[in-house]
Amino acid sequence: MPAAGIARMLVLELLPHGWDVARATGGRIEVDEELALPAGEIAAENAELYRQYAGFAEPVALPEDASAWERAPASSGRDPRWRG
Repeated sequence: MPAAGIARMLVLELLPHGWDVARATGGRIEVDEELALPAGEIAAENAELYRQYAGFAEPVALPEDASAWERAPASSGRDPRWRG
């Protein structure tokens, strides 16, 4: 697999799991729009494949004003507005 493909997979692994850890511990993870946009694209591109293997839940619906960073975890089945 090309290095760019591996890098995209790492983004897809690290950001959602970083979000998980932050939310589970009462913290926050801040991601600027420059990284959030491609992270959301990568998640959306791979969502159906990950759902086939129970790696992602169904996407979470968000309001129109949701940020790119909120959309990235939402496409993987995480509710970005969940506060635990």
